[in-house]
Amino acid sequence: MFRVLTFVTLIIFLGLLPVSATQYVRGVLDRRPRNVVSIGQLVDVIAEAVEVRLRGYFSILDSILQNHTGNVEHRLMSDLTRLEAKVDNQTSMLKKPNDQISPIMKDQFHRLEEKIDNYTILLAEPLLKQQRQAQEEKKKFMDCSSVARGSRYAMSGVYWINVPGIKERKAFCTIQAGSGWTVIMQRMDGSVNFNRPWADYKNGFGNVEGEYWLGNEVIHRLTYNRTMALRIVMKSMWILGGEATSLYHHFRVENEVSGYRLYLSGYDNSSTGGDSMTSTTEYCKDPPNNGSRFSTYDHENNPANCSTELSGGWWFSICGCSNLNGQYISGGSVISDNKNVGIYWDTVYRNLFGLKNSLRAARMEIKPVDDGGD
Repeated sequence: MFRVLTFVTLIIFLGLLPVSATQYVRGVLDRRPRNVVSIGQLVDVIAEAVEVRLRGYFSILDSILQNHTGNVEHRLMSDLTRLEAKVDNQTSMLKKPNDQISPIMKDQFHRLEEKIDNYTILLAEPLLKQQRQAQEEKKKFMDCSSVARGSRYAMSGVYWINVPGIKERKAFCTIQAGSGWTVIMQRMDGSVNFNRPWADYKNGFGNVEGEYWLGNEVIHRLTYNRTMALRIVMKSMWILGGEATSLYHHFRVENEVSGYRLYLSGYDNSSTGGDSMTSTTEYCKDPPNNGSRFSTYDHENNPANCSTELSGGWWFSICGCSNLNGQYISGGSVISDNKNVGIYWDTVYRNLFGLKNSLRAARMEIKPVDDGGD
């Protein structure tokens, strides 16, 4: 059956071929071997002959296409050569004195110049904007250390700082001998309540010209990828000279996921305020604050609920030997009970008679350790 269909297809195909092709097939039939008598054998003979003839046609077509491609390439090269000559001619005309250039061409040329200038401005504007922004960013200060480096005439006071990832805000800067300390906490008169929830300690609160907490998120971003020093300046009516300082050479606060965990080390033994955060003291044997997570009354991260018990947010261990964010007691009065309330720093917490008294003032400030200065 298949052979019959093939034969019919060939008959139709032959009917569509030009007369010369039909005559070619008839010639094939006339030259067929005498032993080809069936339709199937006849179809095979015709198919083989047509295949041979088609191969010849394809060879001829390929040769024609190659010649045509060569002609097209030749024409394209000719067109390009003519175009190049035209451009050279126009260029040479533009190089001629102005009196030899037609007014129409002058006008067209000036319009073209204006368009080029306009497009250049449009393309360059984003880049120029980025450059201007970069220049403006250089003028902004990340912390008080950069304030001191940015101006030899900088003095202690309030400055705007731009911490990456944090909205621009004010901070108090302590400028000494060309070195700048960023104040992260300041207590002086009890005008601001420090018994605050987690969100307030995270974002910061208070008045930078008085009492304030800069914010745990800001402190984290200032310390997590730089080696920072922490200096604590305390005032008490029982301190000789009225002021004591505790200096740590390594201070870092982790992110909120960690609970703003504290890492503190490198206490400077020349400090006058003693170490109430990384070691035990004569009167306090609680675990050090180093390694502790931050706690507030609504977000306790210690087993003894110290923030609720003692007031204020702090890096409590088991309440520990310090709490500079405790309740302000006017004048640093003597505390009669046994609780470590008030603004508490154990090594300067007790008077000459061993009685407890709250600090009159306290300040925490940080700077990069490679900043130098005092």
